Amino acid sequence: MENGPENRPPHQESPDESKIIKKIEVIRAEDFWSPPDDYDYYDQEMIDEAEKYAEEEPKEEPLSYTPFDPKIELKNIRRLPLEELEDPERTGEVRRKIRAEQLVKFKENLIHQKEGIARAVDDLRNAVESTPDATTEILLSRVKALAPEYRFTRDQISLFKYAIEQYQEKHTAVEKYRAMYPNDTNLFEACFGKKPKGKIEIVKGPMTLFFRCFDRDDYAFVNSFYKHRGDETKIVPEDIARANDSGGVAISSVKIEDLAGAVTAENVGNNSPRYELIKGAEKTEEIHNKEFELFLNSQKGDIDIEVKGVGVWKVKIVEHDEQDEPLRIQFLNLNEVDAPPIFDVLRVEATEEMRAHGNYLGSLKRVSDGQLQYNTIEYLRAGNRIHGYINIDNAFLKIEDQSAQGTIVKYREDEFTMMPNDEMSERTRIHEDQHQFNKLFQPLEAREDIWTMMRRAVGGTKTPGEAVQKLIHGYVKLERKWIGFDSRARDEILAHYKEGRSTEETLRNLTESKLYDYAEQYKTRIAEIPALVKKELAKEVSEVFYQNVEGLETAFDVQELEIEEADVQSHIESVFKVEYKADLKNWLDSISVLEQKGYTKDEIVALLYQEPINSWPNLSRRMKTKIKS
Repeated sequence: MENGPENRPPHQESPDESKIIKKIEVIRAEDFWSPPDDYDYYDQEMIDEAEKYAEEEPKEEPLSYTPFDPKIELKNIRRLPLEELEDPERTGEVRRKIRAEQLVKFKENLIHQKEGIARAVDDLRNAVESTPDATTEILLSRVKALAPEYRFTRDQISLFKYAIEQYQEKHTAVEKYRAMYPNDTNLFEACFGKKPKGKIEIVKGPMTLFFRCFDRDDYAFVNSFYKHRGDETKIVPEDIARANDSGGVAISSVKIEDLAGAVTAENVGNNSPRYELIKGAEKTEEIHNKEFELFLNSQKGDIDIEVKGVGVWKVKIVEHDEQDEPLRIQFLNLNEVDAPPIFDVLRVEATEEMRAHGNYLGSLKRVSDGQLQYNTIEYLRAGNRIHGYINIDNAFLKIEDQSAQGTIVKYREDEFTMMPNDEMSERTRIHEDQHQFNKLFQPLEAREDIWTMMRRAVGGTKTPGEAVQKLIHGYVKLERKWIGFDSRARDEILAHYKEGRSTEETLRNLTESKLYDYAEQYKTRIAEIPALVKKELAKEVSEVFYQNVEGLETAFDVQELEIEEADVQSHIESVFKVEYKADLKNWLDSISVLEQKGYTKDEIVALLYQEPINSWPNLSRRMKTKIKS
């Protein structure tokens, strides 16, 4: 049973009264009188985690070197006194010095191994970028080649293998579906469940498909796909606004399950594009029970009209005037062989007489008899059924669909086409690919055990009130990590840094941009925290009451710790706002410290990959300054 220091309130004791002492203890009330035989099980599980993981792996040939397992090494140091300390002639000061020396050596070995892990991650990244098809065996051999120098454990090698296998799965999926859908539009539809409205370009990387979205609506649809899963009715204005503020996104899942974590996208219009005039650009419009209008002077070619599954008609531009604008126009039914034009007309500018009668657009003159008419209407007829119509005057062509299947209109117009800013686009691709790559080498950071956190909180307090406040605060901080604040900040920091942004700019983005307002994005989950804290503390923590009986402090009552949900709110405000901003600065300062010690950008990114973000400050302080060659 964990008693800790006496977190007891001041109490005035009368001569006839034996003082009652209240303590906050990390033990379930139901277990207090008959606690489990091994109540330190959770700590032991954490200490032996690496050994247990290794035991579950298939047995291989013995390692040719002695691995350095930090958990085992630290456990051995904590088990002192060692045999050499048992000499009665050694003073306490000498024994402490031996322990200190062993800790210094431990830290040196730990830093050396972390440098090796970072080197291996960096080496793997370079390997897959240069040789995307490298096999698992080849990539793992690169890790094993470094293993003796850095004394990797079996656990660490196994986790590298797992990450490599994850890469292989994503790489295979990317190659498979790019080959299956060579057309960019079709691959977009396969991934997101609908055809894009605008132009899409897809760039294939070693383990990602990078969707360049030229249409803002397409990008907004992709950006919030995790939320609506293809149901556009679930997209709200806030989703669109957030997408419009974004230049790119890493997408966790799409319709094709094999591509989960292998898709990224760019908002081309938000990345300083340039515009080029394209003469006679081909365009397509699909209409369903509605009208579509074209300005005749903008047309640079024939207009094809297809009622799906029914037939095809063509508005043919036979002649152009001196300004290269359509002059003579025919309407053809391509469903009938050698059928004459349904109409054949010339465009006539408005005369004074026409204007006098209110006609400022001009007229159409039938080629067959020279008769003038303001407009002409013809049906899209197949057999005895009408599937729509066209209405043409001197200025406009209107096409209306009345079919069950829909109508496709293909036409050509000059247009200014958006062209990606190659430099910005590449930066965005690197940034978003970085997010997906991060997932391969996420820190081996399981949730900090709640029970261990509670023991630490209670162990450093003097009064029950202080203990309760520390327990609440510690739990809220764990919740911030669990719901994704810290990990998302970690991903963004690494991605920003990898693409060349300064730590100052990154801090501004993460604290000022709505795109990174995680408190707003997770407000529903945050609102649940008070109830979670109340429930967890009642389950795991007790108020224990002691009284002096014949000189011995004896427990006589125990009850679950009860708090009010309102007590949690001030801690939420602190942890999710003030402390979060302070933590961001500390994490970013870790990068600056490593830069000052002479590490390159790639080395820093590789080092930080395999560290929990809350460990970055300690890591940066421990790393030695590089010796300039």
